[in-house]
Amino acid sequence: MKTTPVQVLFFSSLLILALWLLPACSGAKKAGHSNAAAVSSEALLLEQKLIANELQPRWFGAKAKVEAGFGNQQQSFGADIRLKTDSLMWMSVYATIGIKIEVARALITPDSVKVLDKFNKRYYAKGIGYLERLVGYPLDFFTLQQIVLGSKLPVKANRPEIEKQPEGGFCLKDQTDNLNFMVYIEPQNYTITRLMVVDSVNQRHLGVDLSNYQPIGNKPFAHNRRVRFSSDEVYQANIELSKIKVNEPMDFPFSVSDRYEVIH
Repeated sequence: MKTTPVQVLFFSSLLILALWLLPACSGAKKAGHSNAAAVSSEALLLEQKLIANELQPRWFGAKAKVEAGFGNQQQSFGADIRLKTDSLMWMSVYATIGIKIEVARALITPDSVKVLDKFNKRYYAKGIGYLERLVGYPLDFFTLQQIVLGSKLPVKANRPEIEKQPEGGFCLKDQTDNLNFMVYIEPQNYTITRLMVVDSVNQRHLGVDLSNYQPIGNKPFAHNRRVRFSSDEVYQANIELSKIKVNEPMDFPFSVSDRYEVIH
């Protein structure tokens, strides 16, 4: 099936949203009470330091400048993200061709995903399970919210191990179900420089490099990310985040014209 430009834009932006702070979440997973005795005190201390770097605002907003490649298609676009914790997540995706032209808008709640394809005049009304089918990763609203905010995912770790790197950093390794996690950590500020996730069962691989950390709400936040995701297709993106706002009430405009085709 041929992929339209707006589908590439919106798929890319949703995947980017899902991956933005996945490294922080993966590195700061709960240790799992049943395995706590088997986890080294050094690994627990490192995870606690990562957790201390989490951003936990009531409101969150950011802009993203993206250069993405998906299959044989290349796109440059922008996205606006807004979040009200535990309630609403809103995203506007727009083409950057000299002027700002919005091509898609999404409103996500704990129960639903609503998408306006403004390029093709279509309105998609889906259950929250649509996120997992779209990006091939187990996502619900609260997991996605934790990813955006850099909070730990509700996943039980097995036996996290620390491997010291020649350049002086750390690699926190862990495994859960069919996923192998490798989180590379800068030792001075306990920020994450690289994440690797390998899904050996489904033959999927994710690599994320993080840089340009700047303080947001007294917490370090990576403004630049380089993403590579490989499965049946290879996805790559360079992401530059800016104009991040926290704890400022925001609007979530979303209305559907009767000219749009409704797709459930």
